[in-house]
Amino acid sequence: MSIFRALVLFSITAIPFHSALVVADELSEADQVQAMQFGLMLGGAATQYDGCAKRGLAPILKPSAEDEAKSFFKASEEHTHSKESSVYVLKGWDLAKQKIQEQDSEYWKNQCVEITQQWEKYRQIIKQG
Repeated sequence: MSIFRALVLFSITAIPFHSALVVADELSEADQVQAMQFGLMLGGAATQYDGCAKRGLAPILKPSAEDEAKSFFKASEEHTHSKESSVYVLKGWDLAKQKIQEQDSEYWKNQCVEITQQWEKYRQIIKQG
């Protein structure tokens, strides 16, 4: 299991969706880490899904998974009135994007079924949010 997958799996079990975006002017270090993990988890899953779709290994979504994640992050930011936590969410997503770009074609062939299943679970949560 890759380090990235381990981080994502940890994040999935450790962070409820909206709790990663806290209402506060100054975030504690723990809240910063939690927001970054949230961005890594949800944003990373969206980026991976779109990567699978671009390779023909998953259905193309309209809007894209990344666009759905951006919309959810924006709505969550408005709900919590916390731009500071959003900065850390985006930092986590950027980290995920960097790691995803390092993956080779075998990764995509082997992981897209699982990535697609996970993204569909997240989509259902986002729709409920």
